[in-house]
Amino acid sequence: MSDAVILESHNPDWAAQAQRVKTQLLETLGACGHGGVIWAAHHIGSTAIAGIHAKPVLDICLEVHPDLLNDAQIATLEGLGYIYKGEAGIVGRQFFKDDPRTVHLHVYKLDSPEVAQHKLFRDYLNAHPDHASRYDALKLELATRYQHDREAYTLGKHGFISETLELAQVWWLEEIAFQPVQQVAAEFTGADFQWFVGAGWALDAWLERVGRVHHDVDVIVWRDQQLKLQSWLMARGWTLYAVESGVYSPWQRGQTLELPIFQIHAYKGDTMLDLMLAERDATRWLYRRDPRVSRELSRATFETAFGFEALAPEIVLLFKSKSAGGSSRAKDQMDFERSVTRLRPEARGWLRDALLVTDPQHEWLRLL
Repeated sequence: MSDAVILESHNPDWAAQAQRVKTQLLETLGACGHGGVIWAAHHIGSTAIAGIHAKPVLDICLEVHPDLLNDAQIATLEGLGYIYKGEAGIVGRQFFKDDPRTVHLHVYKLDSPEVAQHKLFRDYLNAHPDHASRYDALKLELATRYQHDREAYTLGKHGFISETLELAQVWWLEEIAFQPVQQVAAEFTGADFQWFVGAGWALDAWLERVGRVHHDVDVIVWRDQQLKLQSWLMARGWTLYAVESGVYSPWQRGQTLELPIFQIHAYKGDTMLDLMLAERDATRWLYRRDPRVSRELSRATFETAFGFEALAPEIVLLFKSKSAGGSSRAKDQMDFERSVTRLRPEARGWLRDALLVTDPQHEWLRLL
């Protein structure tokens, strides 16, 4: 009977329970360091979808970078009561459950397609209650038919999930579009410091078209304005963590972060911001990875057509070149290919010169 499929009505407290679990994981596991940095923590699965029945087990997903959890981090989870089950049938995943079973913990590397699909499915159903009701009815039917066969219950949902993910991709690109960044912009309305969007969102804003699904928003603030950023977000209920050399620790009020720390993760509910501190002097943006590379401040950012400022596309591509070179992230290569022909000659020349300094054998140089 312990493996029976038993669904419960949606519990409004599941979201708060999941938030407590995520906070514990971020603050306890992240402090271990030297393994995968916790990039993001997500509440996924049916308990994260409003109004539908679910097994009373919270599914929490951690994205880590650059490696999966090491032995010390696994031991820390075991000390919290989690049981490590290896991949548990999904290649590239680390899976944990507690006893009694109240949480399933799924750990993937950053940018795993499985994580993207879980989040997209959750978000689409939360935005489409009628479709969520269809899923609820299917789950109840399958739970009755396969109460003592968890595998058949799970397989019975596959067709609906595949159909939903196809609909969700179209919905995200055509209807969601720039809403996530505009919501961030609303969060910063009236801020007394300069902030701008980076990474893939900056390229999309420059091209004025969303080219792929994004699952977080990168926000950049000048390092010399970091305490204004901190005060602004803390006053609005955000929880802030600094990331340094594999250690994830709370960013204390009034604490000034110096290099090599450049990244802060901000959480409020299920919303996560990836915050970057940028370097500058009186007249130039400075490339933190190589001090030989700089850009005039007037050319480092631009005003978008969507009501926010963004990092210049040639600088975004320079950051992406490090991971895209060789056989690394496909999305960075895609971003380069869809952007390079649109770069104005001066920007293209700057990117070429920067790559000649930082990586003179880079494959992108032949297209610049």
